[in-house]
Amino acid sequence: MLEQLNKQRMNNLYCDFTICIDDEEYPVHQGILAARSEYFNAMFTSKLKEGFEKRVEIKESSKQCVERILGFLYSGKIELSVGNIEETIRCAALMQIPDLLQVAADYVHSIFNAENCIHFRGLAKLHSMDDLVKKADKYVLVHFRDVCLDGSWNELSAEDVEMFISSEDVVVESEEVVYECMVGWVKHDLPSRKQYFPTLFRNIRFQNLSTQFIRDVIRIE
Repeated sequence: MLEQLNKQRMNNLYCDFTICIDDEEYPVHQGILAARSEYFNAMFTSKLKEGFEKRVEIKESSKQCVERILGFLYSGKIELSVGNIEETIRCAALMQIPDLLQVAADYVHSIFNAENCIHFRGLAKLHSMDDLVKKADKYVLVHFRDVCLDGSWNELSAEDVEMFISSEDVVVESEEVVYECMVGWVKHDLPSRKQYFPTLFRNIRFQNLSTQFIRDVIRIE
């Protein structure tokens, strides 16, 4: 049925609404959009002018992204890549398409690495993708040293740094790694971050530090 409706959409048959973006118009079926998107459902059932005029102009997304999302709404399928995933998430969040956000979250989780997990964690927090945030947190804790060596570690907030270094689930070869990552974060922007050092310092597990490390490194700090 969806395949047939998608063919009708592509041939502008029985369509009763139009999505406009730049100089392109995309005829669609209100029923399909309302069933898959809370954004469009609210538009069609409220007194918004778009619902009466049977058309809406979308300015926040590219034509390519809108085409991908329309394809998903009609077929349940979408091609995701590193190059389009962020815009796809933004557009899916705007249009309130939970099924697509879940597909996007699964894709992001599959490409996590030490260089991108913190960036995608921030994107997930921005769009309230709580499950993806939890998976990113777990990735950071399991690959703590590798993540800390990447520059994105220094973009975290003091609250986030404290959460990670205080977690009992952090996986490191020694507590020295935790200490060095904490200090590295502070030194990245010392004038504004030195105020957080005492709080972060209290989260270090000193019982797990060697006497030599305490003598040679911490006392110097």
